[in-house]
Amino acid sequence: MQLQFQFQVLITCLLLFKTYSEAANILFFFGVSTYSHRISVWPLVERLADRGDNVTFFQPFRPKKTHPKVKDFMPFEVMEELNSLDIRLKHGGMGNVWASHGLPGDGIDICQRFLTDPATPEFLKDAKFDLIIIDSLFNECAYGLAYKFGAKTIIYGTSTAMIWWHDAFGFFPETSWIPELHLSFPYPMNFGERLVI
Repeated sequence: MQLQFQFQVLITCLLLFKTYSEAANILFFFGVSTYSHRISVWPLVERLADRGDNVTFFQPFRPKKTHPKVKDFMPFEVMEELNSLDIRLKHGGMGNVWASHGLPGDGIDICQRFLTDPATPEFLKDAKFDLIIIDSLFNECAYGLAYKFGAKTIIYGTSTAMIWWHDAFGFFPETSWIPELHLSFPYPMNFGERLVI
């Protein structure tokens, strides 16, 4: 009886060790983003690669800093990097950024370019991803990749939750006290501003 219990404990430990020692295939999908988003997530990317995970980073402009264990996938290059500070200075406030720069349209454009670029089918043909980390800035087309690979999904946001995330992820919005980023309301909001949200 004691030998059987010890054997069960040994098998359980081996299975747990195997689960935690396998390298994961991780895709960072940062199609529409700024270079600052890459800078903020890069320590996580490097740590995952250093511990043995297979990390691929998609962003359509040239990296200034690379890592020997990270595969940068850039089938096409966006000529002009999104500069939200420049847009804010030109158009005033975050509320005008979405409209003036057309970020939702950029998301559609990047997605179409990603899916129709000749390098993408070759890249996806033998790919297998366990986890896809998606930049929150209009990169919803990566949800299709998560579905295709049956991968877990993490949304990487550098701001408060966007208003459309509540439906996509099924969580209750905190808009009664957290201003919506795209409306440029101050903090704390007055009653009328809270009512708008």
